[in-house]
Amino acid sequence: VEEVEADRLAALKEREKQLALVGAEGVVRTDLRPLGVIEIDGRRFDAISDVSFVKAGTRVRVTVVESNQVRVRPLS
Repeated sequence: VEEVEADRLAALKEREKQLALVGAEGVVRTDLRPLGVIEIDGRRFDAISDVSFVKAGTRVRVTVVESNQVRVRPLS
């Protein structure tokens, strides 16, 4: 029972970390075609663009995180 509870708490903490990314701003490190890599506060994440193509170096904002998938949109 303790192991199940520990797993559940670990999953909840991970989900909270993911949700905390929503609204965060970062920089595209590899072109998003629409998949690629972004960096937020020194941490790299695989991401998918809400638009078709985003060039490396573009500033982006996280719009959604679900099922470990980080979705981003370029800042205007």
